Amino acid sequence: MAAAASVTLARCVKNEPVQAPEMGEQIAFETPVLSPNTKAGVAEVPSGFDEDRDFAVWAHHTAAEWDAAKIATTAWMNNVTITKIGTEWKNATSYYWPKEGYLHFSAYSPSTVNATISAAGISIADYTVGAQNTQVDLMVSDRVTGKNGGSPVPVVFNHILSAINFTAKATKADGPDFVLTGLTVKNIKSTGDFAQGLGTTADSQMGTASAGDSKWSGHGDATDYIVTLESNIALTSDATYVHNGNTATENEATLILLPQELDGATVVVNYTMEGVAQTTTFDIEGEWLRGYRYNYAISFGAEEITFTPTATAWTPEAPGQAGTIK
Repeated sequence: MAAAASVTLARCVKNEPVQAPEMGEQIAFETPVLSPNTKAGVAEVPSGFDEDRDFAVWAHHTAAEWDAAKIATTAWMNNVTITKIGTEWKNATSYYWPKEGYLHFSAYSPSTVNATISAAGISIADYTVGAQNTQVDLMVSDRVTGKNGGSPVPVVFNHILSAINFTAKATKADGPDFVLTGLTVKNIKSTGDFAQGLGTTADSQMGTASAGDSKWSGHGDATDYIVTLESNIALTSDATYVHNGNTATENEATLILLPQELDGATVVVNYTMEGVAQTTTFDIEGEWLRGYRYNYAISFGAEEITFTPTATAWTPEAPGQAGTIK
């Protein structure tokens, strides 16, 4: 049996607001949105910010429209958890706009992550990606600067991990029966440090400062990630997204892992062909970038065994050995 694969790249802390001589309207947030990314024709498809999610936000107060020295030192909202309450995104404790000066907002989701803030943005130290059933879509927002009230605060989140999808199919509808029984992604770095890397000058902070310079570093030891299948997947000629053993959509990542340069990474595929257990290992190379989804398409096929019969010519009789009938 020959099976061929092709790879396509494709803490909730509640604090009372800082008291000021006068405060204005209550602070609320627009419905969070996701920032799309594209790479080499592979699009990140935003599926919306889940209304059941939360996020944590810092708001820093400055007298001037921008003052980098005040970021992370003058907190108007200090790592406050925001959820959807009724039709509004806000905290259960009311926070209000200052009558004077400006606020600058930074957010991350989920709020349980241990993050810190500075003038250069949000940092997350020693983040670990656990097993498949514990993985979360870690996101950091663009920083919104120079706000002094009015409309709800816009929050645009960026995925900062890499989504890894697997699809599987049989190459022939009338070919042998293939059943996917397991997937393991091996030798993948699981820990690292994230830095948003925003500029600290006034020019770089007017309006919305994107997370374009953010990066991961300090990657730790490599580990293996098992894709847990609730049931085996009988393959057809239509590609199936592998997600907990069920047919899934392209917006449901099989794994959400650290962005990294792949070095010695492999995918081990367990399957049966006509009921006989088989294992195939493939190398995967390249780089996983933050905010992108990569699909590894595995195709299962087998060539039918056929025969080409030939026969050698009869050997003529040897000289002097002709038979005689009496």
